Amino acid sequence: PLRIKPDRIDFGTISSRSAIGVTLSLTANTNAVFHISGVDSTASCLRADWREMRTGTVAEVTLRTVPPLPIGRLEATLSVRTDVTSYPNIVIPVSGTVLSDLIAVPDVVAFAASGGVGTSTRLSAGKLAPPETKKIVIRSRAGQAFRILRIDPPFPNMEVSVAVATGVTSEAVSTLDA
Repeated sequence: PLRIKPDRIDFGTISSRSAIGVTLSLTANTNAVFHISGVDSTASCLRADWREMRTGTVAEVTLRTVPPLPIGRLEATLSVRTDVTSYPNIVIPVSGTVLSDLIAVPDVVAFAASGGVGTSTRLSAGKLAPPETKKIVIRSRAGQAFRILRIDPPFPNMEVSVAVATGVTSEAVSTLDA
């Protein structure tokens, strides 16, 4: 029989650019010798390798993330194939949550209600309401430099300008002409 520690791998919450590894240990409960014949993962963004130590009674398997990771919930398995009759294929659950490296604050921008997109709001005496402006800050969770290449406004009457285009934090200003 083999002892496996940990018996599951949870990467926790990580960035899509994270390149990290988790090592697990396989130890024979007796002094019986065992060998690993292969390791693999069901997720293409994970790579596994192994090394045997102490004359075949202890082995380490390391599972590493390979960026860019797909954003969302990471659910996979790590398979370890051995020559132990009672444990020919050990399956270890792997989990985690992958977040985008870039985040926008606020993540939702709301403009005051008007007569609808593309219509003007009239004030008393026939004057038009002034355009409404909102500022959005975009930053890298990992402190990595990035550059904004282009921003496409969702409405024809919206204008977006970029105040700072490179660095670990950038600012974009959205103006909606009501």
